[in-house]
Amino acid sequence: MLTQLRLKQLYFLLESVARKAIPISRSKHYPEIIEVTRQILETCGISRIEKYETLLIQYVYNAEYTEHFMDDVINYLINMAEKKLTGEIEDFLPSKPDEHQDEEDELTDESEEDFFDEEEKEWLELEEQRAKRFRALQSMPRVMEPEIVKQYLEDNLDFPISDQEFKDIEIGFRLFWKYGNPQRSGDIDFQNAVIAYLTSIESTMDHKKVREIVDSILEYLQEVRLWGYPE
Repeated sequence: MLTQLRLKQLYFLLESVARKAIPISRSKHYPEIIEVTRQILETCGISRIEKYETLLIQYVYNAEYTEHFMDDVINYLINMAEKKLTGEIEDFLPSKPDEHQDEEDELTDESEEDFFDEEEKEWLELEEQRAKRFRALQSMPRVMEPEIVKQYLEDNLDFPISDQEFKDIEIGFRLFWKYGNPQRSGDIDFQNAVIAYLTSIESTMDHKKVREIVDSILEYLQEVRLWGYPE
């Protein structure tokens, strides 16, 4: 879940850069992009070298957030860990479900030309979809409602959470949100802040459970573009 949370955060950061049509390295969010990228690589046991950082950033930057996004990126990270990437264009092409090709098949000159024509067409379609998505994002809700967050937790957690547990965590979360620096903070910062608050009120909640709940709240905030998705 933690890797997926960070992958979402990286996607939203890069989507913001794409929306402004500026080089990634010139974005004010570039340090955060690098930090999240390195966290993902470290979690996957991959060396935090510039080549791998660049490959992952380019892959996510060019990706579309479809139902296959997570599987595609995880597979990409597995290939990276096993040193199967070449840096060529094939590394950046997303997988296409229910579509298989014999490894021995070779493209003729004509079919190769058709392939690149189709590829260009797909890129144009992706750009059109990206423009539509940007317009849709502008109309997303920008308020964190406790009742909706509680329902989100009940729908997505694989364990129950009591009203009192939610109340205590939600207060600790809101305190950090109000007095901390939430848009510059990562998932670990939120987790530690909430745990510190619970310790201050002598709560006996299991810390592993608290961290999973906080992660799920952050997932919700990503969905409504309140966190992890810079303007």
